[in-house]
Amino acid sequence: MHKALILAASPQHTERALAASQTYGLAYGGVSSPDHAPTEYAFVLWYADDGVSLLNRTQPKQGSIRVDFSTGTADYRRQHGGGRGELIAKAVGIKKDYTPHIMDATAGLGGDAFVLANLGCTLQLYERAPIAHALLQDGLVRALQTADIAHIAAR
Repeated sequence: MHKALILAASPQHTERALAASQTYGLAYGGVSSPDHAPTEYAFVLWYADDGVSLLNRTQPKQGSIRVDFSTGTADYRRQHGGGRGELIAKAVGIKKDYTPHIMDATAGLGGDAFVLANLGCTLQLYERAPIAHALLQDGLVRALQTADIAHIAAR
């Protein structure tokens, strides 16, 4: 019971959810609530008005996972982080007059990449895990539509 199912919250999300199902090779369950998903699916990738979320049905208290660069930890780090003194900045060799172009082959949910982009680096992100890729892609699309951080997400 570790399979994932893609669901759309409403008909307006069907096209994106169905395209994701085909891209990632995950089952598509149509328009439905995660509560009504077949029990053999432990995870639901939920396409809704507020973006894409991952729900772990085996641990409902855990809550959903969603990539959002405009609020929470990412926003706090952007506004109050350690800047060039952050360990990730030192690890990639950022200097006062040098901001490298970085290829992140294990992008995950994009936390480190967003910090580096905020410091002026340009990035190429790759994520092999289908669910992480879907969450990251959605978070970046929404970030590009958010005035405060669009310039960072564009890097």
